Amino acid sequence: MPDRLPNVLILGAQKAGTTSLAAWLGEQPRCWLAPEKEVHFFDIHFDRGVAWYRSRFRAAPDDAIVGEATPYYLFHPRCAERIAASLPDAQLIVILRDPVERALSSYFHAVQHGHEPLSIEDALDAEAGRLAKDAARMDADPLAYGEHHQWNSYQSRGRYAEQLRRYLKLFPRDRLHIAFFEELVHAPKETLDAIARFLHLASHGTHLPKINAGTYRSTDVPAAVRTRLSANFAEANADLAALLDRPLPWPDVHTARDYHGPNMAEVTDDAVGVRKLGHRAFTGGDGPYWDLIGDLQFRFLVDQGLKPEHVLLDVACGSLRGGTRFIKYLEPHHYLGFDKSIDLVILGVVEELSAKLFIERAPQFVINGQFNFSEFTRKPDFALAQSLFTHLTPEHCRNALAGVASVAKPETRFYVSYFPIADAGEANPDESHSRLVFRYRPDELASFGAASGWAMRDLGAWNHPRGQHMALFLRR
Repeated sequence: MPDRLPNVLILGAQKAGTTSLAAWLGEQPRCWLAPEKEVHFFDIHFDRGVAWYRSRFRAAPDDAIVGEATPYYLFHPRCAERIAASLPDAQLIVILRDPVERALSSYFHAVQHGHEPLSIEDALDAEAGRLAKDAARMDADPLAYGEHHQWNSYQSRGRYAEQLRRYLKLFPRDRLHIAFFEELVHAPKETLDAIARFLHLASHGTHLPKINAGTYRSTDVPAAVRTRLSANFAEANADLAALLDRPLPWPDVHTARDYHGPNMAEVTDDAVGVRKLGHRAFTGGDGPYWDLIGDLQFRFLVDQGLKPEHVLLDVACGSLRGGTRFIKYLEPHHYLGFDKSIDLVILGVVEELSAKLFIERAPQFVINGQFNFSEFTRKPDFALAQSLFTHLTPEHCRNALAGVASVAKPETRFYVSYFPIADAGEANPDESHSRLVFRYRPDELASFGAASGWAMRDLGAWNHPRGQHMALFLRR
């Protein structure tokens, strides 16, 4: 049969799950992917000519959707024009990842393959100079290869919007499918089904092989490096969110996932930390996440049956990301807000709610750090702990559940969001902290509630942009 060219390309990004995605796509009926992942024609081997490229797909069946995956295509400055000239009708897939995590994974990948002798701090310092030298050579010679450009572009590759614009200038938007690594991990069925629809395929199975995954641990990375990278990507992330007209599924501010004394000092879990980050960023909701998550929790509880006449207990209400919506929706006096931080609550009332609505709607607040709800004058029909158990030790989770149980009605429904276990070997921090992440299995959460008379039902994913799940606790 005659050699043919592919009609599907996975362009990148590097260290964002492209190998696993290519393996899944290759398992779909009617799909054939080049057996050599990363053919590198449009970036490194363009001098070999189209005939050589055609030969890579010689074994493809006549009626197959034919593709290949080379994640350098997204970042290489000449690939978009070359692909548009050679494959003008191609369908293009891009998968993006939190640029902080992608940069770290890329660094350790380069170390593992012998392309990075420097420490991570020194490598980040050296990146601009390294890439400038390669850029000068690549500008002078369109076929020149830049080793640093391919292997040591840790920060530059995370500026996704400028890379996507190269393709959007040459291809219609409906020919470029953009997915996210975080959604691939936490909502694989929905993410893979969307890719299948883009390719006009019937999706068969959602098992995503874990291939070429990095092995570095969060403890391998100094907290200052994460902070530095997070600051470096702030503008690029805002640009990407505007370009795609959607919030991004990764945090705006990064701290270490594990508990260490120096990290606690960096962003203290008190009024000083609130003032340092601001009330929105401290709760992890700055930028597009503020309204996205606020709207999400409001719509979720309304869908679960919350009505204006019900009383809601908002546990860890913070600066009222969801609270403003509930206060406006519920009858006066029917919103009960609890938090350990009076600073967050005051800022929420002043900056988010307004004094006028505070007086009109008369929400009631109780502030303490012991999950003591006895000062509330009403009992809740619904209770919500959004992004609370994601920062608590097991002991404090049990205390929160017992505290709500002490003021609950027999019919009270208590909804608790949580991060599911992503890696069986990953340990939680040693102490509760608003800026550190805890993950739990559903059976662990059920055991936390059983001691205070709760029965738990795991509701699973609820479209949270950072992959949190939801559990429902009911009185036994």
